[in-house]
Amino acid sequence: MLKTPVLLLALALTALLAPSATALCNVECDARSSKEAVCGSDGKTYENECLLGFAKCEHPTLVVASRGACGSSSSKLHVQAKFSSSKTKEAAGECTPLCTREYDPVCGSDGVTYSNKCRFEYAQCLNPSLTLKSEDPCK
Repeated sequence: MLKTPVLLLALALTALLAPSATALCNVECDARSSKEAVCGSDGKTYENECLLGFAKCEHPTLVVASRGACGSSSSKLHVQAKFSSSKTKEAAGECTPLCTREYDPVCGSDGVTYSNKCRFEYAQCLNPSLTLKSEDPCK
């Protein structure tokens, strides 16, 4: 008889103490974030680990594969230049990653499905060459 209340208490404590998916996706990257590019397990270069964490909200299995840009040294230079210009935009308040968690997916020209138009627009602010491919998830 005593096992049931103890089990219920253990389950309740686990639920309260475990980080929720919502908490993990409440990522805010700012000028204090690391400026070191990282290579994601998806083969894409992220400007820093914080932005990879932001992408992880949409792709939960995403992890850091290595430090630095993915691929060649010329790719790394391109990413660093892009990082500098996008950080300037963020510092000036032009780019803000604060978006709702509403799921209304759109597809970017980079082949990434963004969870909503706000998240797409944030990515587009950081990468002006990004365009909206469709108002639906990427296929």
